[in-house]
Amino acid sequence: MSALAGIIHFDGAPLLPGHIERMTAALAQHGPDARMHWVADSVAFGHCMLRTTPQSLEETQPLANEAGTVVLVMDGRVDNWELLRKELVANQVMPRTHADAELVLLAYEVWGDKFLQHIEGDFALVIWDRLQQTAVCARDRVGNKQLHYYWDGNTLLFASRPLGILALPSVPRRCNEGLLAEFLAGQHYSNSETFWQGILRLPPAQLMRVDAKGPRLHTYWQPDVWASISYRTADDYAGHYLELFTDTVRRMSRSLAPVAYEVSGGLDSSSLFCMATHLYRQGSLPAPAIEAYGLAFPHDPAADESRYRQAVGSHCGRSIQEITPSCPPLQWYRQRAQQWGEFPGIPSGIMSTALYEKARADGSRVVLSGWAGDEWLGGSRSYYADTLAARQWRQLYTCLRTDWQQCGGLTSLWWLLGYGVLPLLPFALRTRLRALVTPVRKFGVDRDAWLSEPLKTRIAERRRLHQQSARPQVTARVGQRSQLNFLRDHEWLQHAEFMEKLAADCGLEVRRPFTDARIIQFAFSTAEHVRQSGKIDRVIHRNAMTGFLPDLVRTRPDKADFMGTFHRYLPELNQDLTFHIPARRQHWVNAAGAEQLCRMAANDQHQGWPEALLWHLFGCDAIFPGSQP
Repeated sequence: MSALAGIIHFDGAPLLPGHIERMTAALAQHGPDARMHWVADSVAFGHCMLRTTPQSLEETQPLANEAGTVVLVMDGRVDNWELLRKELVANQVMPRTHADAELVLLAYEVWGDKFLQHIEGDFALVIWDRLQQTAVCARDRVGNKQLHYYWDGNTLLFASRPLGILALPSVPRRCNEGLLAEFLAGQHYSNSETFWQGILRLPPAQLMRVDAKGPRLHTYWQPDVWASISYRTADDYAGHYLELFTDTVRRMSRSLAPVAYEVSGGLDSSSLFCMATHLYRQGSLPAPAIEAYGLAFPHDPAADESRYRQAVGSHCGRSIQEITPSCPPLQWYRQRAQQWGEFPGIPSGIMSTALYEKARADGSRVVLSGWAGDEWLGGSRSYYADTLAARQWRQLYTCLRTDWQQCGGLTSLWWLLGYGVLPLLPFALRTRLRALVTPVRKFGVDRDAWLSEPLKTRIAERRRLHQQSARPQVTARVGQRSQLNFLRDHEWLQHAEFMEKLAADCGLEVRRPFTDARIIQFAFSTAEHVRQSGKIDRVIHRNAMTGFLPDLVRTRPDKADFMGTFHRYLPELNQDLTFHIPARRQHWVNAAGAEQLCRMAANDQHQGWPEALLWHLFGCDAIFPGSQP
């Protein structure tokens, strides 16, 4: 992860000396290779460079065109760099270098606002168009890169992380109690807010134009719900997917240094490393070497995946380094939250710090993660609704029979009702039914009960507005509704952003092949019943990996459980969570509610949500060290 920052005064006000330098200094940790600035008139751009690809060795940012009329600053890479270069040459445009940033700048000059349709990859970017007096800001399709901004009516400030904006004295440090209420209630509705009033983050797949009138956003990409992939046999689906998966791993492994692969022993991360090993042996992987790392949990059976990881290493004929998970003291989390002005993360994510640090010490600058494989390779039981709606009686019978045989009759009939009949009800009726079964109560406990009255009011208002804003989703199949919801899921996005920042803090860029837009489109284009069958999920992926993965891993039915990473902290946290923090945060929560959640977390019977709420309280308290935010 590189970092970018900038100041644009649309009223023509002069730039204050040293301000852009203050912004990049706050983000300098993400730019060990270069920190550079571009200043002209009332505009200043800054960039902190982490070079990860061979092409980035030719890259200088901020980057201006020859006439100085267009300037780009970007954190990211172009995964279709070969094709984009050919498209530019076909338009009589010859790049001067091989740098990805220049390809993006030239694409804007050739296609204007439609340039993003020609770019695949992870990026956050800002372009200053001097002739139009407009800033064009964009974020990649799924939000793997980050861009934050602040608009005061005359000036646009932007940076990769909020700290880059908070570094300026003109930006007030006021707590955004709306987002605070979402965290403490465990109900996430906003994908644009931060913990600081006025500092927003650009949502994924958004292009934002900013001129003197202010920011205007529009969505530049979403999956095509009408595209359909249909084959006669399972082998045909597997073949199509294998070609796509292979190319995605190849493109995302482009690196000037050895590429690190997280290999937990799970299906997704193991598939990435096995495919990378296959490509490396063929000589078609654009990286000088590959290395594999996995976290070891010898004393936690629920998290221990060593036998699966060993099977992967034996299959590939390569060693996988075993890393002891990070378990820093609570004070480390507090310091991290105060340093960055952001939520400090959760133990099951922080545990990867040691792995990232070891990979960086071994010379890597890129790490590939199996993140989101479950979500985009798996299916759902909505094949009942899809087959009912299409009157595909034979397919409906096949799905029901398979589930009946593998999962039992009562369970299958319940799925037929819940995933088949209910989703086909009119939208207004579905909305009313959902409102009756709100996420507020869990295991008979009101999750809002521990909040102060002001925060209860805030979260209730946000929940009401969210429900009012719900609209029927136009999809070709019912299963695509949950896919669209997941693509916009705020909690998933927050975790993905956190893991990117964690890797960046260790000097790495994290890449997630399963979030490639082409793989997401493949998921939208294939019916649920070809990706999920009975107890078997990710059917197409498992079939495609035959021969590439050891069968022990390819047919693995379970997953590891990392809740133990939180429970290690629970005894030490108990006094803070039940007494000290509620005492100084009475305007947030009440002590009785916190004590009840601690008891529930200790029982370990509630799927981890009490632990999540308690950790959210600890993390939010750490962001604002004073008694009042």
